[in-house]
Amino acid sequence: MAVVEAHEPVTDGAGKCINAGDKLPAGTIIRTGAGGWDSLVTRKGSEFHLDSKSELSLTSNNIATISRGRLYCSNRNKEIACIDTSAGQVKLLGTVVNTAIVRKDTVAVTVVEGKVRLENTHGSALVDAGKRSVLMAFRPPQSGISVNTYKKTAWYHGRGDYLSDFGDLAFTVKRDNIFTEIWMMKADGSGKHRVKNYIGAAEIGTWIPGERWLSIHSDSIIRSRPDLTRRIASGSSGSRIVDSQEWLLNAGTGQNQLLKMPVDYYAHYSSYSPDTIRVAFTGYYQPDQNDRSGYESGEFVYDRSTGRVTKLLSGELRTASAWAPDSRHIIISSAESHTIKHDLVIIHTDTGQIRDLHINGTGACFSPDGSKIAYCADFKRYNAWWDGVPQS
Repeated sequence: MAVVEAHEPVTDGAGKCINAGDKLPAGTIIRTGAGGWDSLVTRKGSEFHLDSKSELSLTSNNIATISRGRLYCSNRNKEIACIDTSAGQVKLLGTVVNTAIVRKDTVAVTVVEGKVRLENTHGSALVDAGKRSVLMAFRPPQSGISVNTYKKTAWYHGRGDYLSDFGDLAFTVKRDNIFTEIWMMKADGSGKHRVKNYIGAAEIGTWIPGERWLSIHSDSIIRSRPDLTRRIASGSSGSRIVDSQEWLLNAGTGQNQLLKMPVDYYAHYSSYSPDTIRVAFTGYYQPDQNDRSGYESGEFVYDRSTGRVTKLLSGELRTASAWAPDSRHIIISSAESHTIKHDLVIIHTDTGQIRDLHINGTGACFSPDGSKIAYCADFKRYNAWWDGVPQS
């Protein structure tokens, strides 16, 4: 297994630190301490994501054992046969599954995709996608109940960020602080090749489920006023030469598509939902560029699957929104124009319900589990802005 990300403390069975980039042999015990977490990828592309205070090992016969904590497993090409626990076995049938040790003899299993077979000495039961079952060592397994799998697995860092459903692993390489290259390879390191160059900075987003399309956010670091003292183009003053943009990049063909807004809609800032189905954007609608009678500005959500656009907030908004991990809520400042007073609100994108947090802040984002919010709150200058956020 290869370690993709590791947030300390993460150690092996002997107490040696495990770091990103390490390659671990079969049988290695991985332990995460308080505040630590770990993400691993096998040679065939299966993924393991460990929460804090967790312990995992993977044997050479493709059986994983979780002794404590929480594990999110994406099983690719039926590579992993089962997950062993103290309460019984979780047989994987081409599955994405979340397993959490409740106590020594009890394990909660949430099936995100596919299905699993739970087995112990008292019997067995099939659990389908969208259901959660509690496996107990002293009782026959049950088929489970329907749950919101996004909510149950919101703790997991990096949902969909590492591998496509076809086993493509994406990473970035920066060149001379001017270009960013997007590279692809398989989980075993084979097939490494450059797919695309972007001017400025580029960040890898999420894979579209079932496809080889990857969302990319690009942003210019090149300014119209270069730093002549250091003789570099990426000066810290002036305006962007290239605007911030959202792209879809195909890992197989290298085809690059700029995110297209629906007809007559224009975006200042935009972002994909974590499930990549919808796009939230701050902008405006104007069917006739020479006539403002039909002009509407605000915060909108564009559903890529239906083509429908929903207006969530009205006004000349100047800040970007951010998605919650559940792909249903966004957070944004409701203030209009460039000001230092910003009321943060959370909006349910399905119902349009608005919840005022009574907090003066902007540039907000959710924690990976959706339980906390980070934001900028101390505005001292009126005219210093960066990506829609007044700087402190």
